[in-house]
Amino acid sequence: MKKLILFSLLCYCGAVLFNVLANASYPPGIRDDLRLLPTKEMAGIMSLDHRGAMADYLMTSVSVHSGSLMWKPLSIQFDSDWAFGAMDLATDLDPRFLEAYLMSAMGLIHKFSDVNLALPILKKGMQAMPDSWEIPYWYGYDHYFYLDDSDTAAVYFTRAAQKSTAPKTNWGILVNVAKQSGHYEKAYWALKVMYDNTKSEKSKTIYGKKLVQLQNLFTIQKSANVYYEQKGEYPADLNTLVETGLLEEIPDDPMGNSYVWDADKNQVLVGDE
Repeated sequence: MKKLILFSLLCYCGAVLFNVLANASYPPGIRDDLRLLPTKEMAGIMSLDHRGAMADYLMTSVSVHSGSLMWKPLSIQFDSDWAFGAMDLATDLDPRFLEAYLMSAMGLIHKFSDVNLALPILKKGMQAMPDSWEIPYWYGYDHYFYLDDSDTAAVYFTRAAQKSTAPKTNWGILVNVAKQSGHYEKAYWALKVMYDNTKSEKSKTIYGKKLVQLQNLFTIQKSANVYYEQKGEYPADLNTLVETGLLEEIPDDPMGNSYVWDADKNQVLVGDE
C-alpha cells in the first residue's frame, strides 16, 4: 500500500513538473515571420502553382493555433486578425475551399467581435459556391447568435433551406427564426413544406394548427402595417385594429393561446408562448 501511495505521488509530481516545463518552454505566440501574410498574388507565386496545398497549409496553421489554446499558457491569446487574414488568403487561393469557410464561421470565433471578421469571408464563399447550403446557413447563424439579428438570419436561413442538398432540419430552424423576427409569411412557407413532406399523422395535426396560427399572425401584422401607413404610427393594441375596421375580429388561436401587441417591437406575438 505504501509503495502504491509513493508511486502515485511520484506520478503526480512528474505531471506537475512536466506541465511547468512545458509552459516555460512554450513559444510566446505566433512567430513574427508567420504573422506576415503575403498578398494573394504573391501567395500564388510562392505556391508554385500548388494553390490548394498552400491553402491547406494556411488552414492547418490556423487550426493548430486556435485548437491548441486549450493547453497554452493564459498569456497566449488568439490572434484574430492573423487567423482570419490567413483564412481569407486560403479562400482566395482556393475559392471552393468549403472547410475553410466553415472553420471561419464556427471554429475561429473566440469572442463576439470575431464574427465581424468571419462574415466577409462567408459572403465571399456564397459567391464562389452558390450551391452550398452550409455557407448561407452559418452566415444566418452568426447573425442570429452573435449579432442578435433575427431579420438577417431569417433571410439567410431561407436561402440555405432552399438548396436542394439542405437537410430537412433546416426547415424547422427557419420556422422558429422567421416567426421570432416577425417574418410570418416565410415561417408559414417553411412549415408548409414540413407539413407536405411529413408522413406522421400526428405531426400533420400539429403542423396544421401551427399553420393556422401563422396565418393569423400574418393577417394581424398586415393590418397593423396598413394602420401605420394610414396613421403614421402603430396601434396601441389589437382592439384598435378591430375598432378602425382594419381587422374584422381578433381570431382564435388554434393552440389555445392569445395574440398580443408588442409595442417595443411593433409586432404581434403569441401571448402565452
